[in-house]
Amino acid sequence: VLEDLELKKSVFAQLDKLTPENTIITSSSSYLLISRISELVKHKHRCINAHPALPPHIVPFVEVSGGVDTDPKIIKQAVSIYKKAKYAAITVNKEAEGFILNRLQGALLNEAVRLHEGGFASMEDIDIALKHALGIRWAFMGPFEIMDLNAPEGIKDSFNRYRTGIQNLAKQQNTVPSYSDEYLNKLDKEQRQRLAFNDRTDRIEKRNKMIALIRKLKIELGEDV
Repeated sequence: VLEDLELKKSVFAQLDKLTPENTIITSSSSYLLISRISELVKHKHRCINAHPALPPHIVPFVEVSGGVDTDPKIIKQAVSIYKKAKYAAITVNKEAEGFILNRLQGALLNEAVRLHEGGFASMEDIDIALKHALGIRWAFMGPFEIMDLNAPEGIKDSFNRYRTGIQNLAKQQNTVPSYSDEYLNKLDKEQRQRLAFNDRTDRIEKRNKMIALIRKLKIELGEDV
């Protein structure tokens, strides 16, 4: 079902009538709130959003979010099912557009666009900074653990050392990119110079193989779910 609110509302209303009232009804929406999607549902207590990461058949992750009417027991049950399937399942405690994954991803993407559009670096170099520096660490650690290990006395020491710089950057990052058609055309032209459209299939296959190898390494090192 497409990421269309009215369409999802209609489908959920039908599912509500066709299933037992304790059957969990789930959307994989990337941004839409389950409270909105389930507006036409009578048994709202069993409605959740379970948003995976792309590609979902390779990345073992899902974030589970309930709505204002969702029974907390349903969320726990869903998380338990995903964990039994060896997924890294997290709980979104407060319903928020974009949930956790896309809010983090969106913040990074917006800054990448600001840096590129502002002429600070090329697409290639911005991607290199991520995949050959931050990405290597992020495969094993999140931002809080990284900060904890970055200073001799731990996370508080790390933030005490760097918070002024982090706050100064945040003040510069409070603009929203326009994502104009002109800029998107520029992005497309530059990206096609980096990777021909006909070569995308091979690149996707290689991406999947590399993700699988990273997962294998994490399992070997005891870092998997």
